[in-house]
Amino acid sequence: MTVTVTISGEGIEFEREITENTAVQLMQLTINNGAAGNGTSEEALTDTAATEPTDADDEHTAPTDASDDTDADQQEPEALPSNFFRRLSTKQEAMIKVLLDADGQLTSSELRQQMEEDHGVETGGGRALAGIIAGLTRKYGNDFELIDVQWGDDQGLYQLNPDYPQYIEEIEDYFGEQQED
Repeated sequence: MTVTVTISGEGIEFEREITENTAVQLMQLTINNGAAGNGTSEEALTDTAATEPTDADDEHTAPTDASDDTDADQQEPEALPSNFFRRLSTKQEAMIKVLLDADGQLTSSELRQQMEEDHGVETGGGRALAGIIAGLTRKYGNDFELIDVQWGDDQGLYQLNPDYPQYIEEIEDYFGEQQED
């Protein structure tokens, strides 16, 4: 059985699937406020968590079959991972919804403001946006480029990646169905 752990705070958001054993160790660590009274230490937890397999495998890894005629770098996924919407954090969902509703690119301050106004999600500053996107990368790999970020006027310019219209269509369909319910 895997457990999803979410850690959030000022300027950080982290979500990862871990094993039940690691979850128990993490709970013990937080209950003891980091004290090593039960033999659990942050280092031991880090070592265990780093080596445990999870079912959060990258679903966007290109096939490595030698019989595949196409270059793996040129293949792009046709759909979002099957568990994509279930695994979104509150902040990731808010960011995606704001970008979906946006007319073009949003600056980082516009994006943060819309996330707070429209969805009640405070990001705690510009670095948090990078953390939200990093959470998607951790879940789905470096090749998962749902959100396009460019730099202009000392601010990030954010939009859903127009190179992946199939992703945008799936997101529109999913959130459109949610609104109808």
